[in-house]
Amino acid sequence: MKNKSITDSPWLMHYPSARQNQNKSVKITFRLFCFCHAGGSASAYRDWAGLVPDNVEVVAIQLPGREGRFSEPLLNDFDQVVDQLATVWPDHLDLPYAIFGHSMGSLLAFEMTRRLRQLSLPLPVHLFVSGRMAPQLPYERDLCNLTDGQLHQVIIGFAGTNGAILANPEIMAMVLPIFKADFRVHESYQYREQMPLDMPMSIFGGEDDPDTSNVLLEEWGKQTNQASQLTILSGGHFFVEYERQALMGHINATLTQLIAVHCEVV
Repeated sequence: MKNKSITDSPWLMHYPSARQNQNKSVKITFRLFCFCHAGGSASAYRDWAGLVPDNVEVVAIQLPGREGRFSEPLLNDFDQVVDQLATVWPDHLDLPYAIFGHSMGSLLAFEMTRRLRQLSLPLPVHLFVSGRMAPQLPYERDLCNLTDGQLHQVIIGFAGTNGAILANPEIMAMVLPIFKADFRVHESYQYREQMPLDMPMSIFGGEDDPDTSNVLLEEWGKQTNQASQLTILSGGHFFVEYERQALMGHINATLTQLIAVHCEVV
């Protein structure tokens, strides 16, 4: 399978480590693909490039309608996102890789892995899911039918959102359509029973996140026939921002083990 450059696709934003930028002889041997939360964008993972091992390339998924894809139509359906991404992702599976997703991104990471399995393509060697209950459990929030004013208050109330910035009407006018589209994507998700995945899974949650109890997170373990490990960090839904150092400590420990097993020594 001939692989294109990551930069060939607007869906995939690659963030090489600082050492890779400084020294082009540093060889990338592993990739970490990352899916953002609803309303988010690929740049949320730009700083991760300086936090992972030097030979790991962070590749963040960029959905249409934001940042460099701002002029493109937003997507409103979960299966549509997976279908479109599945047309470009197979060109970038030349290295061992893992996938991380937070909140809605966890569902996308999970379903993209299942789609790649259906296509008989190389699968991730590890799946990191964060801040979202297991996919087989009923999701009862209904944000799609809120008025713009109600939705504005919900967005400002998110622990990881800068409420002062979003109080600016001009900024809110730009980001509200993105949140609305992503909430439609999230709430259009339909779980379909399949065989468990064949890779280990790390599960992360915030101890003060009202939407994810330990019990709801532990149910992810039923989606793999290998080991799963639940880690609870301090903070609410956006512990990934406020507890980044602790989160990356856990992720890097796993990445180091994966690299030792799946990558050639260079």
